[in-house]
Amino acid sequence: MFFNKCGSANGDEAKFCNTCGEDIARLGETFALQDSNSSDGKKKPKNKRKLVRPSSLIALIVSLCFIGLIIGCVGNTDKGIEVSVECHNELFPAIQKYAAQEGERGDVEWKLTNPNSSQRTVTVMSQIQNWTDPVSKTLNLKPNESITFRQVSFGEKLLDNQNTTPASLRLLVKKGEKVIFDETRQVEIRGVEDMPWSTGNNKYNLAFLLASWVTPRDPAVEGVISKAKERMGGNAFTGYQKNNPQLVRDQMEAIFNEFRKLGVSYVSSTIDFGKTKESQRIRLPRTSIRDKQANCVDISVLLASCYENIGLEPIIFLVPGHAFLGVVITPGENKIHFIDATNIGRSTLISIFDLETTFDAATKKGTALYLEHKKTGDIKVVNIKKCREMGVRPLF
Repeated sequence: MFFNKCGSANGDEAKFCNTCGEDIARLGETFALQDSNSSDGKKKPKNKRKLVRPSSLIALIVSLCFIGLIIGCVGNTDKGIEVSVECHNELFPAIQKYAAQEGERGDVEWKLTNPNSSQRTVTVMSQIQNWTDPVSKTLNLKPNESITFRQVSFGEKLLDNQNTTPASLRLLVKKGEKVIFDETRQVEIRGVEDMPWSTGNNKYNLAFLLASWVTPRDPAVEGVISKAKERMGGNAFTGYQKNNPQLVRDQMEAIFNEFRKLGVSYVSSTIDFGKTKESQRIRLPRTSIRDKQANCVDISVLLASCYENIGLEPIIFLVPGHAFLGVVITPGENKIHFIDATNIGRSTLISIFDLETTFDAATKKGTALYLEHKKTGDIKVVNIKKCREMGVRPLF
């Protein structure tokens, strides 16, 4: 039989409960497994009545809670943010600087997708290790939203790099403090004087970056200007202030002849060791002055730096296999003095025999080149003033 108070099983003859020790007879009711005989003389089993123990009830409740927790977790699964990233394997300091200034372009292109039914916030970071500070951006990704954007890493240390150098580009995505994407890719940093002309099949579409090599405030350029102005009446360069086309030409010639005095001469050198096919080393003005040598592009950016310094408006013209320079005669008008300065190092004896100064010969050749290629249409114009308006600043 079962004692009503605690629900424990006891023998039929028991007087005291085996579990709680209470007096069964004194407290009364018990529940028997069988009742008295039925009217037909046979014993019939009565319905069994079991009392649920407290320990069993607690176990049942815990089990139900655990099952509910599992179901809840499955219904709220946090799917991972999908991350894809592409980057250039060659990084040019001139491009990095321009892209960092503009904030629209970049060497790293990210695509992040949130496949969840609620918003997720992530932080995206890229860094050229040991060369630049980390660049980061926080994104709020809406449900099922994909976002594509670019990042660029730039530091002044890149402008000190003279030769192609291997480096590591770290790419990181975090959700809160949890890292969900971490990858390091090997890249090459090109020398500061390496110029990329094109991307893909778009020939010369990066030619506007040539304005970065025009460095009018470089101390080396300032030193040449200081000497060259002694060739001018009044010991000064006045740019366009006098509104005199002949004076513009005289200023151009004074600087040209100062470089002749310094011993700068033409040398054909376009060697390039990079992977990018359409790239070339272009000497910065400081390098051409130091080495006293320059090719056609070098001498063009060298003179353009000096002419911009004194307030003139230089234009560089690119034709197949060659470059030459022009200077606006009067601002706002389409009149230009052309000059191909590759003859800058020629002997004075040649000028005597030809009865023509080296500068005159350079302007004559520059004009002829412009007229020739204007007809064929294979000429690319790099207007330094317009490039400045586009945000292309000097490298130094």
